Amino acid sequence: MQSRSQRIDPLIDRRGNAVHLMLNGAEVVAYEGETVATMLLAVGRRTFRLASKSGEPRSLFCNMGVCYDCLVTVDGVRNVRACVTAVREGMRVEVGDQRSEVGGQRSEVGNRRSGHRSSTIEVELVVVGAGPAGMEAALVAAEAGVQVVLVDGNARPGGQYYRQPPPAFQISKADRRYGDASDLFQRLEHSAHLQVFSETLVWGAFPGDGGGWILALHGPIAPYRLHAQKLILATGAYDRPIAFPGWTLPGVLTAGAAQTLIKSQGIVPGQRFVLAGSGPLQLIVAAGLVEAGAEVVAVLEGSALSSSLNLNTIRAAWGQWPRMEEGRRAVLTLRRAGVPMRFGWAMTAARGLSEVEAVDVAKLSDGWHAQTDTVETLKADSLISGYGFLPNTALTRLLACQHELVQNRGGWVPVRDDRMQTTLPGVYAVGDGAGIGGASLARLEGRMAGIDVANQLHRLPRESMQSATNALRPALIREYRFAEMLGRLFTPGPGLYDLARGDTHICRCEEVSLGDIRQAQTLSCNTLNEIKGLTRAGMGNCQGRICGDLLSRSLLNSALPPAEYDMQLQEMGALNVRPPIHPLTVKELAESAA
Repeated sequence: MQSRSQRIDPLIDRRGNAVHLMLNGAEVVAYEGETVATMLLAVGRRTFRLASKSGEPRSLFCNMGVCYDCLVTVDGVRNVRACVTAVREGMRVEVGDQRSEVGGQRSEVGNRRSGHRSSTIEVELVVVGAGPAGMEAALVAAEAGVQVVLVDGNARPGGQYYRQPPPAFQISKADRRYGDASDLFQRLEHSAHLQVFSETLVWGAFPGDGGGWILALHGPIAPYRLHAQKLILATGAYDRPIAFPGWTLPGVLTAGAAQTLIKSQGIVPGQRFVLAGSGPLQLIVAAGLVEAGAEVVAVLEGSALSSSLNLNTIRAAWGQWPRMEEGRRAVLTLRRAGVPMRFGWAMTAARGLSEVEAVDVAKLSDGWHAQTDTVETLKADSLISGYGFLPNTALTRLLACQHELVQNRGGWVPVRDDRMQTTLPGVYAVGDGAGIGGASLARLEGRMAGIDVANQLHRLPRESMQSATNALRPALIREYRFAEMLGRLFTPGPGLYDLARGDTHICRCEEVSLGDIRQAQTLSCNTLNEIKGLTRAGMGNCQGRICGDLLSRSLLNSALPPAEYDMQLQEMGALNVRPPIHPLTVKELAESAA
């Protein structure tokens, strides 16, 4: 198949050294720092695997290790995530003609584990997640003298927002965000009281004997367990999925996936793009595609916007000049390129046999319901879906922290006090994992939690703590106001979830369709967990991260008045979470219990 993806050399001064590896028995060349997913796209491979039950083609979707759709076989090990696995000399990769199993043999880090790992390490504070919130929290506490361990699943700190290019890449025209985070990266390198475990999964969290909390880890050099007096959970967020006919086809990606491929991997994952979503991110992604030489057929903004713009909106946006300027530049780039921008429109289906060949789009009515008499078909080989983000609450739910439904902050979020502590004393939640608000808000929340932990552990006097937290509050209020405004403008309406048809998969991992869910309802399964038990929806590799929100909304009547819809959504709750919250092999679990 002819490649529709291309490396973007103008954005990268120099890639890493050439790496020779075998792909389905044939030698290919990649570059140090690239992921297996980037290599596959660059050589024209859009189908990474076949779904285990239907045999349908699957490919890259989220590009952040959440969805597990990009599973391939590496050096004989099945079910390895291509998006988080770096290429290396002599690697053997098999894709495309094998059906990947749900679960089974899998480990991106297993072949690189050290021969000796500590059983349990005692520590004062563990921070989970090295994005904007986690880095701030860890550094503030460590610089006050707290012994801190920072755990992150990525190879380098930064999270999604401050994602760093691979060390082997040389980039002179770095993204503005890297400059914003440079002080954080430098402080991490030189902190005397901070230890970082990268490429490490936290797969379980439990109350510790005698107090504190036990975190179960899986990583190349990390101990099997950490026993912490305090926890700060900065687990971030992932793209909000919307199910529609064809959304599992190769060529359908999230907005976050497209942005990461362009910015940190230097590759355009297609040629002709339709972008459908809501909010500023898709404008920035569309502009990035244009600047990289791709053709953007259309940008579809789900919100009509005009009915929501008022004095409160202006007040909330006032002072957010860098963000407004970023959006303005993106719009100018799109206008210069002649890219059509449609407000109050969305995709309704992706069409194609083995990959995207066209996209159906339609105008939306009130409540975001697609108007069938307005459907058009646009020729494209790629569809970028970007409808905001969902907080990653797996750990706060596993720990049984109290949660509440806040639609404008992404859905279910942990209940917290004004210092970011959850309903469990000693457990804090900060950043987008506690409610969508962006990097600036995340950093402020991280600082607030770090300051409070330092005080609780007697490293910071109460007077100093109060002075520091009081100084943060005006900025926090301003950022909360801005986050609420964005949520009010761009949170998708319930009608968008009606795009799925009876044969549309709601659970991508277990291939559970909307029809399967409806059938379960006729058998008196009315709660999320009853349907999960009967259909296996939410039991796959992603552990319900992709399908959980979709499953709950598929059970509701989208025509309900907004207040009643929200009330029923809240009464429905969320899927139960059990360890391990990431798929591990039985061998890996047995080793951690030794």
